[in-house]
Amino acid sequence: MSAAFKNFMLTLVIMLGIFAYAAIRILPDVENLIFIGNESGEETSQNTSDTSEESEESGNESSQETSSEEESDTFSCLFASKNKQGDICSLVYVEVIKETQKYITCRIPVDIYLDDSGVPKLLYELLGKKDTSYLLNKISPLIGKDVDYYVICSGDTYKTVAKITETSGKSVSVDLTYEVRYIDPDFADLVTPGEVVPEEYIITLPIGKVALTETNAAEIFNSLREGDQKNYAFQESMGLSVFRQVMSAGEFSENIETLTSFYNAVQTNIPISDLARYSSLLFAYSTYGNTHITYPTIYDYTSPDMKIADWSNGIKQIRNAAADGG
Repeated sequence: MSAAFKNFMLTLVIMLGIFAYAAIRILPDVENLIFIGNESGEETSQNTSDTSEESEESGNESSQETSSEEESDTFSCLFASKNKQGDICSLVYVEVIKETQKYITCRIPVDIYLDDSGVPKLLYELLGKKDTSYLLNKISPLIGKDVDYYVICSGDTYKTVAKITETSGKSVSVDLTYEVRYIDPDFADLVTPGEVVPEEYIITLPIGKVALTETNAAEIFNSLREGDQKNYAFQESMGLSVFRQVMSAGEFSENIETLTSFYNAVQTNIPISDLARYSSLLFAYSTYGNTHITYPTIYDYTSPDMKIADWSNGIKQIRNAAADGG
């Protein structure tokens, strides 16, 4: 092998080593640039406030190490209610912004269809059967950004809310749109499954305004209009109404024991160590400026009976509400 050829090979190896080193140092920055652009899903003309908002949200895990002042500037959460059948029958997106004192609630209809691996499925059934990470991953695109937290309520949650408010001498009420019938707990042990329940064992709640009690709250929430299965219009209304009343009630935010009781009655990824900090925002419904949105829907062009999310319009409404002039 000639000396010239040896020198050529040596030079080639050195150059390849330099290129490899440069690639290792540069590629992470390129990768970050690409993924930041893709995750935001926004045009490059988007202002800097959206960029800072995205950075704050995407660093949910690392944000635990930042100061409490930085962490409590904005709070975003999905409040879902799951009935005894395992369906998500109420879903509300909440965003609270401390700087502008804005409190945004957005009711997301549970009877819309979502895509599940190419198969359209009703939201209330699909999300009810999946885990909580799936819930956040599926709904965040409808909001237009990552949602940090979730709170999942059940019949027992409404029962706890009723107990807390009763103890404080107040009440939480709902407007029944149909008659609710359930077995009186005093006679529950006398009822044999499969047999006709005597009328005297039944408690009947008439249509109209009714105060939630420790006895009736879960029964009301889990009820269905007779002959109208899987219609959760009332539960959607109940979920939003109770949310507004609870988040306006001082006894929940001012008493740590009460707040802890409520916390223990829900399923959530909000760390208990952050509960006091975020509660100042969460329970600011009566003092901040309120904007309520019902998430817009359209019918799929391939099926006139299939209602789907009008996501572009929905994202626009939420962003406008959160904007300084919204």
